[in-house]
Amino acid sequence: MTKTLRASMRSTILLTIGLLAVMFGMSAALPTSNNTVGGNSDLADTSIDSELRVCRLTPPSGPSLLVESGGDRDNGGKGVLLQNADSGPARWFHFYHSSYDNMVYKSVKIRSGETVFVSLCDGFEGRIQRGTETNWERSIQKLGTWAEFSFDEAGRDIWGNISVLEGCDGGVEIATTDGSNVRKGFREYILDGAPSNAMTRKRNGSPVIDKLVGHDANRAADEYIRRRLNPSMVDISNNQQTAVKSGNMRMRFIFHRGSYEVGGLPCRGGITHFLVSHLWNGQRS
Repeated sequence: MTKTLRASMRSTILLTIGLLAVMFGMSAALPTSNNTVGGNSDLADTSIDSELRVCRLTPPSGPSLLVESGGDRDNGGKGVLLQNADSGPARWFHFYHSSYDNMVYKSVKIRSGETVFVSLCDGFEGRIQRGTETNWERSIQKLGTWAEFSFDEAGRDIWGNISVLEGCDGGVEIATTDGSNVRKGFREYILDGAPSNAMTRKRNGSPVIDKLVGHDANRAADEYIRRRLNPSMVDISNNQQTAVKSGNMRMRFIFHRGSYEVGGLPCRGGITHFLVSHLWNGQRS
């Protein structure tokens, strides 16, 4: 076999391998399509491991899902009652399961003053956050007040608390529904009056008091939060005493005035910092 022919065959083989690699990469990069709003899902993300065979992640995607949802049908089963106590237009609230911070489990849009029921899967443990359509980008967006909760393995109780460890974008309250009448959290909009060096921006550009934990925790935010909030009512230091138990597997969360849109407050580093970080996709999560 001549050197020219061998070289030609090698080139053909390498080209074929390259084309197959490109095709495989394009296939792997294709987004998962679904039609999920308020938890009515019929498709699941197959990349999630077997731990989530019960809690199947089906994040919404696309502007076609910007419709108001009445939540799930309340048949008396386990879940949460979610109230939008903010004024203005209907708002999105996003559920995240476990440590899957880049994938929304459920989203529900609620009109001002309305309360909806949201059912959850067996073994759910996670949080609810205020948000917008940007939460469906499959990126980590943890900044903001967390309404955390989980069901116990015995299937009797639901535990929850309100946390500002990952930032604060407005007040949230938690209340039991089993007759014990326990209520914790806070309703004040403490972003008003916050020092500029305690502030940052969410991925969608809305202002938020910065996070209190991690290697880049904001000391100014920590000091301000401790002055404004009661540590027995809100988790500001991984305090388990802020936890609330409801003995009927149902909990109520009330989201008061919150931060959703760009504007209203300066961010750390000023508007120039925000624009540059936004363009380079480097804003805080």
